[in-house]
Amino acid sequence: MSDTIAVLIPCYRSAVALPVLVNGIVAVLAHGPDPFRIVLVDDASPDDGATWRAIEALRAQHGSFIHGIRLARNAGQHGALLCAMGSMDRDVTIVVTMDDDGQHRPEDIPALLAAIRAGTDLAIGAYQEKRHGRFRNLGGQVVDWTLRRLFGLPSSFSLTSFRACRRFVVDQALEHDGRFAYLSADLLSATDRRANVPVSHQARRHGTSGYTLGRSLRLVLNLVFTHSRLPTGIMLAIAALSMAATIASLAYVVWLRLTTDGVIPGWASLMLMMGVQSTMLMSGMAMIMLYVTRSHRLLSGSRSKWRIADEI
Repeated sequence: MSDTIAVLIPCYRSAVALPVLVNGIVAVLAHGPDPFRIVLVDDASPDDGATWRAIEALRAQHGSFIHGIRLARNAGQHGALLCAMGSMDRDVTIVVTMDDDGQHRPEDIPALLAAIRAGTDLAIGAYQEKRHGRFRNLGGQVVDWTLRRLFGLPSSFSLTSFRACRRFVVDQALEHDGRFAYLSADLLSATDRRANVPVSHQARRHGTSGYTLGRSLRLVLNLVFTHSRLPTGIMLAIAALSMAATIASLAYVVWLRLTTDGVIPGWASLMLMMGVQSTMLMSGMAMIMLYVTRSHRLLSGSRSKWRIADEI
């Protein structure tokens, strides 16, 4: 029984790179036994419609197996991919995700597909050498370290956006609301049958990456607050330590009062302790308000997933 493959590509200012990438994918998959389609999502590219026109041209060139979606506003890479996943036909059984900048080689897709057919639910490309910029690499290392800690992955496990997975893994990711999405985390949470597949990483030919160190750190915070109880655990630990310190200080003051005469010095230390406890209290309240704000956005829908403006 053959599989139906869907290759999903979020597109952002990639009018020049897309034709080369899509033609390469078609050349590789057309020689295989399985039907396939390519979903291109223009993530509201600020290029006067150049990316969308490139998608329209590819649709005219290759036919109906090219599916184009144009978002009304920027949803981010993960939001754009989730939009593409939600638009797939029900007969799709294997999903491949790639970047639009040409750094992922279409020739490596068969290796990812082979890993899936060998029994892996989620096959992730492992770069032999990363060709990102210095700060992009640093930011990626921070995000990957956080993901490994959250999901108990070995330190040698690579996490990239070039991957293939079974349909049920995608369906699990789509159950996430999408408003605070991080697709890698959603896919990892769906299965423990994961594997790395060695792939090449090409130098970027056009444009520059939109990922900065600051954006990577924001992704880390989103991961921690969405996929773990770590912030709550930290505040509980701080509260416990604060309570222990308060009880110990109280016991010490009582002991001094019972064993010595005169005034017990300690105004400065008392003020210091009050300042520390007030800071801890305000930090805890800020964390609670962050959770309340995120919950309010989810319940009210004030932060939407994405809006489709055009579709071909």
